[in-house]
Amino acid sequence: MIDFRPTIGPRILPFLPETVPEILKEFQTTEDGQSTRQLRMASLNFLTGLYERVSTFMSSYLSSVISVIVKLVDDESSIAEARDSAMEAAIQTQNVDVCVEALIECWSSLPRRRKVRYMFANANEAT
Repeated sequence: MIDFRPTIGPRILPFLPETVPEILKEFQTTEDGQSTRQLRMASLNFLTGLYERVSTFMSSYLSSVISVIVKLVDDESSIAEARDSAMEAAIQTQNVDVCVEALIECWSSLPRRRKVRYMFANANEAT
């Protein structure tokens, strides 16, 4: 796997509006295969590099990136490690206010296994 992180720099800034949405679109596919996993792995590494190198310019994509990363479920450990490092790079390089805004923005689109009101109702009954 090629690691582009050391070579990413300010020269990529004019291409961010075209590049980042295309990268995020790749995570929307439901295909599951070796080539899809490699593409996701490369995309996660690329996003990590973007947040490590040009984090100021990536703040507008934070909610989309967090949403994609949180929804990404893969049993393969290398994908999980890349997902974790992308999330860590995204959160550590941004201002806390920007992170909280991004989490609030993507909260409603996250899948939930059970309804929140039932969870609170069951918690109240138990006490």
